[in-house]
Amino acid sequence: MKKANQAFQDKLITLDLDSIIPSKELSKKVLVSKKYQTILASMKTIGLVEPLVVSFKDNKIRLLDGHIRLDILKSLGKKKTDCLVSTDDESYTYNRHISHISNIQERNMIMKAVENGVPMEKIACALGIDVRTLESKKNMLENIHPDVIELFKTSRVSKKTFDYLRKMKDMRQMQVATFMYNANNFTAPMAYHFLLDTKPEMLRVQPFRRSITDIEKQASLENSIAKIQQEYKTIYGDFGKHVARLQIAQAWVRGICKNTMARRFLENNYPGILCRFDELSELTDLNDLKSEDIVTESVPQA
Repeated sequence: MKKANQAFQDKLITLDLDSIIPSKELSKKVLVSKKYQTILASMKTIGLVEPLVVSFKDNKIRLLDGHIRLDILKSLGKKKTDCLVSTDDESYTYNRHISHISNIQERNMIMKAVENGVPMEKIACALGIDVRTLESKKNMLENIHPDVIELFKTSRVSKKTFDYLRKMKDMRQMQVATFMYNANNFTAPMAYHFLLDTKPEMLRVQPFRRSITDIEKQASLENSIAKIQQEYKTIYGDFGKHVARLQIAQAWVRGICKNTMARRFLENNYPGILCRFDELSELTDLNDLKSEDIVTESVPQA
């Protein structure tokens, strides 16, 4: 069997910030955005949690991911930072595989900050939440089996799902977690369905006394889950094809934005379209694309 290529080097390396060459410039809109301010507050309070991702090519250090973090580090007067070295120097390929941080990873970062002595109030302020919500995140994995945590560590699992799982004993937790992982379904309704179907001796809490209404609700829930799973299979089948088309379209938009003559023409005649094109070309994750980002103004024929 062919061995998979390693995407990153094993260890972090420390680099001078001035030696890192960004792949793009941050627009004024990004610099004043809420996302920028949230990351700034977080880094001031907790420090850099996720390292920059760089590649080495032609004796130059090119930044693949972390442009906002790099800008903030410089603004805070930092001279060096830890970096993760990618063996793939194509940011297009790298960014295609970026995924959102999971709740477990977020919780682990919170715990790390607490262990380093950062007050809960400062952490809550950096994350833009209240202390009560932060406490809830911190205690999210209480009474959850370590094997379940390991299985779910990179998946987007809601807090409510963990609330249902912790009502079950360890063996039942593992059974349910394994099924959910294999089905790629981590929703709270799915966990609740298994909780209702768990035998009393496999529960940490007293079993539910289900009325006729509860049974009807369960039947309705099962039907909804079946429909959701069917819809998921249909959507998942076309997902790769749609993402490829979006990436091709984004590459075309970037080409237009870099073309001096095309850019001048749009700036003089269709500034609204140019503004949208600039926003679309700066997206690093197509999941951030919103309906209002779609260009609705008519484009002239070439």
